Amino acid sequence: MMMCSLFVAAATCVGAVAFDAKEPTTSEFKDGETVVFWGDSITQQAKWIRFLTDFYHTRYPDRKITYRNAGIAGNSFGGGRMEIDRDVARWKPTTVVTMFGMNDSAAAGPYHPGWPSTDEEKAKLRHRVDRGYQIDADNALTELREKCGEKLRIVMMTPSIYDSTTRTPKDKPVNYGWNITLGESGKKLIAGYEAGRWELVDLWGPMTAFNERMQAMNPKFSVVNVQERVHPDDNGAWFMAQRILMAQGVDHTVSEIRLDAAKGKVRSAKRAKVSDIRKTDGGWTMSVREEALPFPTAKGAEVVACRSSWVIGENYGPDAGINYEWFAAEGLEKGVWELYVDGTLVWRGTDGEFAFGVNLGKNPDTPQMVQARRVTEKNRLRHEKEARLRALASLRWWLSLPFSRKVKDADDVKEVAAWMDANKENGGLFGKGKMLKEYLVEWPKRDATYAEIDAMEKEIAELSQPVTRVWKLVQVEKGERDNPPAKRVTEKRELFNGKDLSGWYKYLTGYGRDNDPKGVFTAKDGVISIHGLGNGCITTQEAFRDYRVQVEYRWVGKSYHGRAWKCHDSGLLFHSRGPDGMYHGTWKWSFEANMIQSRTPDLITVVLRGYRTPKDFTYRATVDVDENDTWTPGGTPKALVNSGHWHNRFTPVPWRDLKANPTVPPEKPMGEWNVLEVVAKGDRAEFFLNGTKTLEAYGLSPTEGQMQIQSEGSDCEVRRVTLLPLEVPSPSVDLGGGNGKETK
Repeated sequence: MMMCSLFVAAATCVGAVAFDAKEPTTSEFKDGETVVFWGDSITQQAKWIRFLTDFYHTRYPDRKITYRNAGIAGNSFGGGRMEIDRDVARWKPTTVVTMFGMNDSAAAGPYHPGWPSTDEEKAKLRHRVDRGYQIDADNALTELREKCGEKLRIVMMTPSIYDSTTRTPKDKPVNYGWNITLGESGKKLIAGYEAGRWELVDLWGPMTAFNERMQAMNPKFSVVNVQERVHPDDNGAWFMAQRILMAQGVDHTVSEIRLDAAKGKVRSAKRAKVSDIRKTDGGWTMSVREEALPFPTAKGAEVVACRSSWVIGENYGPDAGINYEWFAAEGLEKGVWELYVDGTLVWRGTDGEFAFGVNLGKNPDTPQMVQARRVTEKNRLRHEKEARLRALASLRWWLSLPFSRKVKDADDVKEVAAWMDANKENGGLFGKGKMLKEYLVEWPKRDATYAEIDAMEKEIAELSQPVTRVWKLVQVEKGERDNPPAKRVTEKRELFNGKDLSGWYKYLTGYGRDNDPKGVFTAKDGVISIHGLGNGCITTQEAFRDYRVQVEYRWVGKSYHGRAWKCHDSGLLFHSRGPDGMYHGTWKWSFEANMIQSRTPDLITVVLRGYRTPKDFTYRATVDVDENDTWTPGGTPKALVNSGHWHNRFTPVPWRDLKANPTVPPEKPMGEWNVLEVVAKGDRAEFFLNGTKTLEAYGLSPTEGQMQIQSEGSDCEVRRVTLLPLEVPSPSVDLGGGNGKETK
């Protein structure tokens, strides 16, 4: 089990790459502000601006903020100063968010590996940055304040990256010094931030580190266009927007509602108003007006969105990502409940799961998310329209360059047309002929286009306004089912009959029990097929203690979404207790024999860290480990309480979650059958893979419960799940020394 949201600790590592400086911060955009985004073509394209403003429209619909794009392709700090009057000051901004560097650093280094490598080359690079980028940035800052007022808030962004490491066709040249120069330029901006000269968002360091981590999984991955290595794609733009939101410390809460069903009243409501609570024959109904909308994942940015915890940071909690839309209902009658919003089923779970709380922000099909997608689609069209204007403004800038001025007044399209006519032969238009013709038609209409943009902004504001919705909690099944009594295994039993899932029930995130519209779990012709497109599990109806359980499985098909470039992943959860879906809305609290390529089986405790659990849910395990937390007979005893995991003795150190990992014996290759065995005796558990002992734990609590087999982003097949009494002879065991003896 390797969920995206479990990577929260990695965010600290990524951020720490940024020049060993304190993590930069900046303040949020406030109501009534005019924010101008000033930069080169990366800003002109507006991708990261769109994602950033998507968040503000959905999370803060009450704020009236004017946004303007002042990006110009090919520009730098020095060239940008020419356009301050026409592109920045004219809007009377309260805040200017600026990112230059790509063009400032373009000619930094020659096209060969390893540059700069000598002290002399490094000194030349630093001199260029000191005499070029730093001076131009200082001058631009001074001029901005002169023309926009001393109260102007300036937010500098260290440059985005030039990717010199992704694999592309060999005949495409790579400027190996370019990204290094961008990093040196970023240091100058960080120094200015630490001196209190401006606010700052650090992109370069974290973006470089993130790109390298992803390329370790897939060498062809990049956060930029892999053909030209410069302009961020949707993943890169999403990363940039989230870095800004992280620096601003924005609130991840959409809403948080806690209902006391026993008393028929709301215990607390954050960013939401709840009224008209009424008891019905089947449950409860209420009117809810949330103050915000969830933040939809942009199509094409799923890789970064799945790892939002790498980007956003630990302060967003273990299960929130960037959408924390929490609903909890305590005091519900025992059984299974469904939550409907405006007639749409948005969550199905037990009374215990609802008592703990569910994150509706993880459901992409709630009416709230549907409304949010209408907002973001309109916002996409709005920013594409302005990006088109900025492409034309880039032509105006090019026509007006002092050292190669084409016309005296680039706003005079008649003068531009005359110049075009005089230079249309022999490549005199430098390949810009088609765009210049469009300029003649569209540029005179720019004021009308801005009026259209303003009208679209008003429409976006209307679309994003809170809506009062009817929430209904309906009980669909009565009774206690959380912890069936555990039975000691005294005879061999096949838990899969080869025909159907009798004796098991399904549970899928957001869909609840026995509701599997995507066909994640199917049984046919002696095989349980697990389709990784949905997260969930099959769970035994019964609970067990003191047993051996053998699961015969193999990896097939592919992995999906956030696991597309990672190892195939699943798991056998044992001693499972508590309500369904208590862990990330998906699994019961449990211990896990982790089924994951090249690392099966590790031991994981499946309990949310930081949450209080009832007294009978301790979830503690002790393992003898070495300095790498790898099981070692006679090693140092270490205990896990709640979340965490121990490596089995065959786990490669360091281990990376890579699709291309080689098979590590005793595991068999992709497509071949493996036998995972767990021997559970009292408070001890031993793990075997294909007859070889891999790990042993003791001091387990609890010591009994149900079993679950996971679906977690990967295709898998299971053809046998066998329960055996402890009296059955032990399998052959290899502890590496060839003596065939088990360690006690």
